[in-house]
Amino acid sequence: MKENSIAKLSLLCSLIGMVLIYFGSARKSSLTPISQIDKDFVGLKVKISGQVLDLAKHAEGHLFLKVKDSSDGVISVPIFAKINSKLEKRIELLDNIQIKGIVEEYNGELEVLPEKAESIQVIHSTPFEISKINKKMTGELVKIQGTITRKKSVGKGSLLLKIKKNNGEIKVYIPSNVSNSGNLASLHEGQLIRASGLIQTYKKELELKVEDPYNLKVVGAPDD
Repeated sequence: MKENSIAKLSLLCSLIGMVLIYFGSARKSSLTPISQIDKDFVGLKVKISGQVLDLAKHAEGHLFLKVKDSSDGVISVPIFAKINSKLEKRIELLDNIQIKGIVEEYNGELEVLPEKAESIQVIHSTPFEISKINKKMTGELVKIQGTITRKKSVGKGSLLLKIKKNNGEIKVYIPSNVSNSGNLASLHEGQLIRASGLIQTYKKELELKVEDPYNLKVVGAPDD
């Protein structure tokens, strides 16, 4: 009798385990690879997951993303101001993001349009260690965090910051079209900032180029 009960319990545990594995696999497989999304998907709901490789903010508060996943597919994701204002986390370049939305076509380009803030999940990527940035990374997107040790105007309205973190230091170049479109006048030495952009070389020195004011954020007091 006791052996029967043990056998039944073992069988029940096995069945529960199989059910959990099934639903876990189903949940994982419910992600649609971006590379497979084509015009046949227009009007359908999909769930995608990938990394933010491009991000621009409109003056009215809309966000426009380019998201790439492990299938090497890239797709546009517009997040309108009403939804953006309700997000629990600020989306940044190189963040990992999961989105449920409807596939639409706009100006001949496919996009995934989320319908509400709850359809967007964000996992912030860790800033790259400044001291490990090297010339082999030229042309790569990088997110850094450090303290402004110097700020100066260059050219016709451009800004050049020097950012330091531990033993690493790098220049952050902000072109005039970016510095003029964002409220960057409040930046000053001693602030801890997070910046995302492309690594480039200028006069044999590495620097990070910020291409949208949204990709530069003051995050607090100096970071020792």
